Amino acid sequence: MSCAQAADFAARLAPKAVMPVHPSTYALYQEGPEALRAAHAATAPGWKLWLPSEGARAAL
Repeated sequence: MSCAQAADFAARLAPKAVMPVHPSTYALYQEGPEALRAAHAATAPGWKLWLPSEGARAAL
């Protein structure tokens, strides 16, 4: 799934926020977190994109 496809999929689900898992460490990714930021910005969805730094804790 490309970043544009992921952003479209998230928009269809209509969540409050999206936090990708392993956006910078998974070897099979073709695009990095910056591509997802761009896809998110281009669609201006109603959900927040949350990309914590590698190793950061996430309080849900």
